[in-house]
Amino acid sequence: MSSQEAYRALTACEAAFKETQKFIIRQNRDVIDIGRMMRLVSFVTEELRKVEAEQLAEDEERQRRDSLERTFLDKCGVQVDELDYQKVFEVLTSEDSPKLGLKHYKNLKQCNAPNGVGGNAFVCKMMDCDSTSAPSSKLLSAKIFTVNEHVAPDHPKSPVRHRKRILREAKYWHMALQGNGRGKDRIAPLEGVYLCPVSNKFGVPSLVSLWRDDGNLYQYVRATWGKQSDDSERRRLAAEVLEGLAYLHELEVQIVHGDLKSENVLVYRDQNNVTHAQLIDFGSARRTEGHTGLTSTTNPTTELFQAPEIVYPGSTLTVWSDMFAYGYVLLEIIYKVNVQTTFHDVDSKFKNLPKIPGISKDDVALVTRLWCDIPQGRPNALTALSLLQC
Repeated sequence: MSSQEAYRALTACEAAFKETQKFIIRQNRDVIDIGRMMRLVSFVTEELRKVEAEQLAEDEERQRRDSLERTFLDKCGVQVDELDYQKVFEVLTSEDSPKLGLKHYKNLKQCNAPNGVGGNAFVCKMMDCDSTSAPSSKLLSAKIFTVNEHVAPDHPKSPVRHRKRILREAKYWHMALQGNGRGKDRIAPLEGVYLCPVSNKFGVPSLVSLWRDDGNLYQYVRATWGKQSDDSERRRLAAEVLEGLAYLHELEVQIVHGDLKSENVLVYRDQNNVTHAQLIDFGSARRTEGHTGLTSTTNPTTELFQAPEIVYPGSTLTVWSDMFAYGYVLLEIIYKVNVQTTFHDVDSKFKNLPKIPGISKDDVALVTRLWCDIPQGRPNALTALSLLQC
């Protein structure tokens, strides 16, 4: 039963109870506590009204987002009902604006078993067999999206949503790399597109970036824990994550990352063997208008990293929800806090900060501000960066 049908059913039920109450009063029979029953029915009815309002808001947002996607596709000369993988590939690789003009990698060889990055995709280490560069510079990472041809169109792994997801992630990732200024090098480069072979079919476009031997920040912190005399490197990496966020949030068309966590931050080494951090995975990214944010109908972010204002469907992803998530990233990087066990459910993360061995008063103060219940009460990325470096 849909929320609208349930609401109509309970409204009818409420009317029936009112008639029953009148009848019992007329008959002067005290059979049941009508007042208590009516309060219960009124409460349930009010809750269902809220559900119906949320459903309507979701429908409106879905229509608005579909309209934005259609506008982008219309500019690319592609109709939504024509959006097969070949059309997706054309939008990604064609150099005719507003198409993205990404490089097509034609000859990649898989080097390892796939690594899972979520329910909708996995990552493979690939070698560019056409490259004449040194072997180390030929290593690439291909994000391959999973798809199921036998599910309903609204299923997360359906071909229709799969194609839109590829385009959306590529569009926002590409958009993030078009700006200038401090922090741009904290965004992982989008190198191009690879057609993952599918028997008797065109192939599934996969997004290609550079391979990083040190993996993501979550893996790196645990692999190197105890090998450093102090936390200076981890604190520097934490600061670089903020530089990346500040860059995204200060773009002319702001971008909210939407799924910030240490697993979505890559670690790489420069020519001097110094480690650096780069943001990756723009599958949940949204652009915003000013600092007001842009509504997300599904909130695909990792649940334990969600700010309190975006826990429920129909809520809003903003730069402030990114900053809330950064509070967890900070604890993961500097203090090796396991978010999954320390904050084992949605409710526990909105309580007071648990005791963490060795945490400084300054970091407690910063995390407390990042977890402010009022979104605008949280520091922005630049302010947080200055507080972290004090």
